[in-house]
Amino acid sequence: MVKYYDSVSPDLIEWALNQSVFFVASAPRHGRHVNLSPKGLPDASFAILGPNQAAYVDATGSGNETISHLRENGRITVQTSCGFGVPLLALTIDPETNTPKPYLKDRETLGHWAGKRVAAGQLHSYQKENNNSSLDGLPGLKSAVKDSGRSLWWSQIRNWIHQYRDEIDLVKTSVLIMIFALEVARWAGLFV
Repeated sequence: MVKYYDSVSPDLIEWALNQSVFFVASAPRHGRHVNLSPKGLPDASFAILGPNQAAYVDATGSGNETISHLRENGRITVQTSCGFGVPLLALTIDPETNTPKPYLKDRETLGHWAGKRVAAGQLHSYQKENNNSSLDGLPGLKSAVKDSGRSLWWSQIRNWIHQYRDEIDLVKTSVLIMIFALEVARWAGLFV
């Protein structure tokens, strides 16, 4: 059963930082999906800064839901895993028996993929094509928004409107109700 903590204790911090994989989950304020992204190499890309504060380095991927959702509502969930990660099974030779035995090693796919794109000068075009907006239409990477010819300023305004959509609707509805009530009062002769 789940257990909730007010903060992360030093022993849990040590445990979390020793795991081979962690996940981040995010969701838009108004949308139909939850994004869950596996992340690897926590010792190089994840830090627990204090009992209630953590940080991680994100990398270019197939989309950009996490950053789009964070800019919209600031919510993220981080999950660690105790051994069921994304490592690749490989074989090594046992020196005592001279027989193959499995071992886990980190996958380097993302690093190699990004390195090839950078070397070929293709990373910005990939980001422009795939990272300029989320599946929900929220603005994505700022550089990708600019490179795609869209106004960063206008994208940020749209994001603000999306973030406060309920509050804006409440104000609009309140103004309409007030106008209606004033017209009814004037019609009833309460105002001249």
